[in-house]
Amino acid sequence: MEIKSENACFGGTQGVYAHASDSCGGEMTFGLVSARRGQARPGARAVVFVRSDLYP
Repeated sequence: MEIKSENACFGGTQGVYAHASDSCGGEMTFGLVSARRGQARPGARAVVFVRSDLYP
């Protein structure tokens, strides 16, 4: 997996990552927004996942 970018975002992290996909025959990218600890339940972490390679 390759880190394309990572940035601070409202106390958490917003990142774009890529990986090689055998089923698609190319690189797939996706984004994650992860809230800092303490904003979610204890022991949990809030994460939003976006398949960024599906948009034109």
